[in-house]
Amino acid sequence: MITMLWKELRENVKWAVLALIGLVLAEFYALNQDQFFGFYVQEAAPLCKSSFLMITTFGCAAVGLVIGLVQMLPEQRRDQWAALIHRPVERATIFRGKAVAGLFLYFVATTVPFIACVWYVATPGHFAAPFSPGMILPGVGDICAGAIYYLAALFVSLHRGPWYGTRAFGFLAAVATSFFVMSDQLFYVVIEAIVLMGMALFTAAWGAILTNGTFRGQPWIARFATLAVVFYGVCVVGSLADRIWSAFSGPNYYFGDMFIVDVDGRPLKMSTHKDGTRSYVDLAGNPVNDPRLFKGMSDRNVIQFIPLTAGIDVSHQDKRFIYYNGGGYRNTANYLESVYAYESVSSENWYYLPHERQLVGFNPYNRIRIGAFGADGFAPDSKPVRGFSSPLVGSQYGQISTFARVGNQALYIDYGQRTLTTIFQGQPIFAVQQISSYTADPALQNTVAIALQDKIVLVDKTGKLVGTLPYHYDVNLWGALQIGVKSAKDPIYIIYSPTSWLKPEVSDQMPSHLEAVDFNGNMLKSYLLPHLHRPNDPRTWQQFITENLQTPTYYIGEMVYDRIGAMLGIKHLIQRDADWRGPRQGEVRDHVPRILLLSFILAGVALGWARRRQFSWGEAWRWAGFTFLFNLSGLITFRLVADWPVCIKCPSCGRPRRVDQDTCPHCAAAWPKPTVDGTEIVDEPALPAAAQ
Repeated sequence: MITMLWKELRENVKWAVLALIGLVLAEFYALNQDQFFGFYVQEAAPLCKSSFLMITTFGCAAVGLVIGLVQMLPEQRRDQWAALIHRPVERATIFRGKAVAGLFLYFVATTVPFIACVWYVATPGHFAAPFSPGMILPGVGDICAGAIYYLAALFVSLHRGPWYGTRAFGFLAAVATSFFVMSDQLFYVVIEAIVLMGMALFTAAWGAILTNGTFRGQPWIARFATLAVVFYGVCVVGSLADRIWSAFSGPNYYFGDMFIVDVDGRPLKMSTHKDGTRSYVDLAGNPVNDPRLFKGMSDRNVIQFIPLTAGIDVSHQDKRFIYYNGGGYRNTANYLESVYAYESVSSENWYYLPHERQLVGFNPYNRIRIGAFGADGFAPDSKPVRGFSSPLVGSQYGQISTFARVGNQALYIDYGQRTLTTIFQGQPIFAVQQISSYTADPALQNTVAIALQDKIVLVDKTGKLVGTLPYHYDVNLWGALQIGVKSAKDPIYIIYSPTSWLKPEVSDQMPSHLEAVDFNGNMLKSYLLPHLHRPNDPRTWQQFITENLQTPTYYIGEMVYDRIGAMLGIKHLIQRDADWRGPRQGEVRDHVPRILLLSFILAGVALGWARRRQFSWGEAWRWAGFTFLFNLSGLITFRLVADWPVCIKCPSCGRPRRVDQDTCPHCAAAWPKPTVDGTEIVDEPALPAAAQ
């Protein structure tokens, strides 16, 4: 095997060097492209920039695929393949030597440029942004996914058949892995998927070289791996077809109804129609034709409500924050979050590091670190700072700005003056939301609404109390709050909606409440807002087909997997299990019977198809069971993978019979003796004299 390794390395190192040079140039260009003084959340971290991840995603996949193809395909032309496999070593040894050498070259070509980029980003002075080790995870995931394309190239090269058949679906299995890598998943889940798909492709390619590319005769584990590879390729075709169908189905602009309050304090129901037009009625159902609501800047003539909190409940205090920042490993906010600090300074870039729990600032011109905010205030330059005692949380639906909260403290951060002021503390705080950006009244500049257990308090940046608004409804039920105000001389409007984590069957029966109060909390007006049953999009054939073509193995298996994970205490599976037993119960009752019925019908089709093509009863039943477990995808996989017997018409009964069987299964006739025409090379042996 050592000799095989050196042979492969010597012959293919030039391709790895070319790939390494190409990736170095492309990745460094992407890192330095569009360095701007403004910033967006997803573009704040250089190693998580969309342009950089585009290079790692497609570049690594292309490198893996090309190295695998140039390593295998040239040796299959003319007599080169025969010379290769007739070496005095087993085919498995040849395959291992090629695979180990190819993977080594691939990882050298992809990891060296990436490590250089990590060093470049981590070195101070190159970027006006901090470096967090977690930023390397998306790139690492892309490099690992690219190795799957190398293994797919081995499978495609070694498998026999047309390129548009089983071989193409082996490549699509790698595409399925890329879809998963780029999805909203945790990093260790992505690595698990990559390892499993890599093992499947490696084993399937190994089985292909053992039998010269045929399915029959492979070890059972290689056949199982081939089934898995082709099945996932079929699933990708279905996913792509669904996306293309959705793209050409046209957008739906029908948003339904919502309640608004105009500048005169009238609560109105606004309806958005399918053609994009709007209409308004008051709570009594009378049409409202105020021209101010229909002209170009109509939003200026309504009160702008800002979401304050999704619910008031100690057990759910930071539920929204955890869900928002606890997304997949490709979510930049897990490692670095941009801070909106333009109200106090516009010439600096500030970031929040969730793991270090500190705010870090950079000068975008010279890319030098300015300093950091922590629990003890501001520390200049690169001096260490003690992180906040708990996560720094911005507004309920926005990023961190000059106002934030840490535990039960509301903070005002003046980035220009380098000061950190506690403007409220004591009671449990459920949300801090700045309202001055939604009103032009100077009297409300730098004013925030703080949601507490029993009231909302309004304070300014010095901590001065501006107003106290006690709750007039049970916030354990109506805890999703929105607040709106036009000016300090006008009432404050609060909408109480059902708490977001109530069960839908409960919240769908609950109305909402609108109240107008003064800054002392005195109720001026109160309105009952009936629940709006938003119309669902009309059910389409695309949705119906997609629902029914789900495989019983995955749909039911996912429920079982989540249940077991919840019993074991795995955090991200506990909520998914609760969804299956709660909001998704109706979906399960609706989908499971139809999925099982369609799978049963397709299993019958597979059984009849297999028997018609002269599969044995054992083979036919096994393929029927496979089809039942995997629905239409299983039936297509059966058609692609199975070694279909070659059949011809029986000379005796005229019905199809297999050429590899001595007797016809229908009439039991043997093959007729060939006609003697004098060209036979071997004559039939003469019968003994006693038999004549």
